Amino acid sequence: MAGWLRNASATPHVRLRIRGGTFEGMARSLQHPGDVATAQRVYCETLNVFDRAEYMMHMPGWPTPGRIKALHEHWFTTGQPVAVGDLCRPKRGR
Repeated sequence: MAGWLRNASATPHVRLRIRGGTFEGMARSLQHPGDVATAQRVYCETLNVFDRAEYMMHMPGWPTPGRIKALHEHWFTTGQPVAVGDLCRPKRGR
């Protein structure tokens, strides 16, 4: 299990740095089949500008959309899907 996942499991209050700033929220493991299916569709069927570089760091060969999606499917099905909800900007001084 990855260190960040162990930390989020022990202390679900997390801070994310993503495009748009830093946000805080509550991490949770996805258990409901509908939640898992939605997360899988969003994660595996959506390609973004960083996916080609991500693929090249982990796999040999040219990063085609099909190969990128297959890699994401592999990661999703062999990993632990986690969602972070109730995102808000952190209070000053934290």
